[in-house]
Amino acid sequence: MDKNTSYPLHIPQSYPFLLIDRILQASEHHILTERSVSEGDLLTASGSYLLENMAQSASALLGFRYHDAPPDLLYLAEIRSARICCCPSPGDSVRTDVSISLAVGGFARVSCHSLIRKTSCGDWSPVGDAELTLAFRYSGK
Repeated sequence: MDKNTSYPLHIPQSYPFLLIDRILQASEHHILTERSVSEGDLLTASGSYLLENMAQSASALLGFRYHDAPPDLLYLAEIRSARICCCPSPGDSVRTDVSISLAVGGFARVSCHSLIRKTSCGDWSPVGDAELTLAFRYSGK
């Protein structure tokens, strides 16, 4: 169930490392984010861009799910079965779908799937997926 229709972005990253523009959908177990890739974006020439986008999307999901705030501490603890088949270019859009498969204590395992819409066509194409484990902590503020 969605908490509301305007989704604040609760993640610790900021410019120039922020790789999410907006949250399209959010619930306690799922989030859909989008990013319009620009010239100044870091890491666009590597698969690291999509992995970082996935991790930030997962972080946004944790912020939405737990406290409507970014975690005090967040680490990407494990990358499992990552597959990246192409990198975004400036002008492309990236959509990332993240679902929590397991959340125990300060750990969450998430499944991530990314799509890219190239500037040359209007279709969304799958470009990567990964299973990530995040370690996080909230102070309870």
